[in-house]
Amino acid sequence: MLPWLFFACSDSPDATSEPAPALAPIVVPQMVITAPDRGAFTGSGDSIEVAGKVTQGSAPFTKLTVNGQNIDISAKGGDFDGKIPVIPGINLIGTRVDASDGGRAVDGRAVMAGDTWDPAEPLGSTVKMQLGPDALDDDRPDVDDLAAVAEAVMADPTLLRSFVGYEVPTEYYTITLSDAEMGISNVDIESGNGEMLVEVEVEDLWVAFDIAGVDWYDWLATTGEAGATTATLSLVLELEADDGEVTATPVSTSVRLSGFWLTVDWFPDSMEDDLADWTQATLEETVADAVTEQIEALVGEYLSAFAADFSFSGFDMHLALASLRCAEDGLRLTLDAWVDFTTKIDMPRGAGSLRTDGDGPAFPLTTTEPFAAAADDDLIHQLLFAFWAGGSTSGIEFDGLTLQALAGEIPPPLGPVELARIDVNLPVTIGKPTYDDMDLDLSIGEMRLKITREDGQKIDASVNLRTGATVGIDDDGEVGIELDPRPAYMTIEVGMEDTPKGLDPGDMAALVRLSVPPLLGTIASFMPDIPVPDIPLDSFSDSLRGQSLGIADPAVRVDDGWLVIEGALEER
Repeated sequence: MLPWLFFACSDSPDATSEPAPALAPIVVPQMVITAPDRGAFTGSGDSIEVAGKVTQGSAPFTKLTVNGQNIDISAKGGDFDGKIPVIPGINLIGTRVDASDGGRAVDGRAVMAGDTWDPAEPLGSTVKMQLGPDALDDDRPDVDDLAAVAEAVMADPTLLRSFVGYEVPTEYYTITLSDAEMGISNVDIESGNGEMLVEVEVEDLWVAFDIAGVDWYDWLATTGEAGATTATLSLVLELEADDGEVTATPVSTSVRLSGFWLTVDWFPDSMEDDLADWTQATLEETVADAVTEQIEALVGEYLSAFAADFSFSGFDMHLALASLRCAEDGLRLTLDAWVDFTTKIDMPRGAGSLRTDGDGPAFPLTTTEPFAAAADDDLIHQLLFAFWAGGSTSGIEFDGLTLQALAGEIPPPLGPVELARIDVNLPVTIGKPTYDDMDLDLSIGEMRLKITREDGQKIDASVNLRTGATVGIDDDGEVGIELDPRPAYMTIEVGMEDTPKGLDPGDMAALVRLSVPPLLGTIASFMPDIPVPDIPLDSFSDSLRGQSLGIADPAVRVDDGWLVIEGALEER
């Protein structure tokens, strides 16, 4: 056997020593997408057309897919078109063509589908608020509810002096108030079915008055004082929101005086009983008018303060009360809202913020906290649109060292990086979460990543992604979004607009895909933090100057697409 093995392994005139023929290099196919345009707003409809042309490389085509859906294509290539389903919001479109020798071409892009609102268009009933029983009156002295604010307003002892000069004519004489004061007030407020119930107890009520006779008694001229240990006003109000303003209309009022007293310098004995009756009635009427006037104005101003405009990050948020209802679980408010901004980019045709259907969470918004507010995803989308159209996601540049600090080292052939620029060419949209441990899905479309390498070569990629996100609120009371960094839970489509000569665009697209998860922290910084504004109390009383109401220990969640914040109110 060994000689045969030796022979087989030795040189022989019949054995060939020529190398095997070299395999022909794979020539990758080419693909051009002609529809839809990158970053297009496609409007309503449940499908869009994807069209383009593929050119054969070194082997025939085997298949072409768009978002995993097979599209008919000749083995030799040529034009193609097909329809794919879309949903409202950003839609990622991944197109891939494969050849029999392993060659392939890919494209990733995004469009905005669905109905839209015009920029800065007022959005009807897009915010809901609930002021629960403890937000109206928690029976504590802290100024963190409507009753406590009312007590601060009513604490002014000169409140009744606006009625100085008030005349009460009788058949025989006229009573004219010359001075008035009152002591500490206690206010109780409840919300009932369609009505607000208010009870105000005023201590140490005192008035001074002049009496002047009329006709046959024109000789009568005297002065007196009257008062009561307590005066209790029971008031029923109907509340209505009209043209953005709250009106409180008294339905019924009643006053009870305890410990009534009366003194006069001199008065005819025969008329003293009448004087006591008239004086008590005047005192009751004065208290009723003064307190009712204050409560009416206070309730309207206080509730309107929850719909006050505010500004942040260069945007103006406008709120206007649309409806108001008293219920046993508190006050239920709905508000119109919109975001004003200055456009700083060239927007594509038909650009607008996403418009979705749905009424959102039903009242009650909370059963455990004094306060809750819910914002429709249409308003969140309008804010994200303003952030985009205002230029906040355009022209973001990093040098190589900064990018490395943010996302780690960028390896060849993407790097080494000298300069990177990011332009997001579609507004971010949110939607229902794919995974149960997330609050929502967040989609970013047509994020152009332009890299200048240290050798001067340029790379231009269109990055389109969808990932899960959670919402939270930080110590500064701002609502923010945290993106899910797990690559396996992301959908990423990449299209190469510019690739260095000699590099396969498909390979470069794959490398860009791998670089996206480490960049998520940087991408998340594009998202605006939404402040939860405090409600200033300065305008209600000098004693409240510099004070405001804020939300204590707020919790945030997403409910039926709406962002819901709930918590207690606290004095600040």
